[in-house]
Amino acid sequence: MERKFLSSDFKIFNDPKNIMKELFGIACSLCGDEEIKYVASNAPQSIGEIATEALEDNPNITDSELDEMIDEPISIWQQFDDENAENLIPTFSCEVCYEQLLNGEITL
Repeated sequence: MERKFLSSDFKIFNDPKNIMKELFGIACSLCGDEEIKYVASNAPQSIGEIATEALEDNPNITDSELDEMIDEPISIWQQFDDENAENLIPTFSCEVCYEQLLNGEITL
């Protein structure tokens, strides 16, 4: 069954310093483009946002403390992405695929 995607299904992807791209090599779920602009609207907080907040709260945080802090969010992201893949829901989208999804040019 084809699913109609709406703009409300996505939000702007905010991952300061592209931490998720650097750590995991994430890309558009549809075409593989590395220029991600959107993420599923129910996505967890990005790892970059978590790291930025941690550094703002404690500028002296150690790398090991930061690594420990992001262990659980990494697991949450993995589970989120796996569930989306099972349900044919793109987790990440480049601008081109986003527009094509909204216009019905791409169906899943």
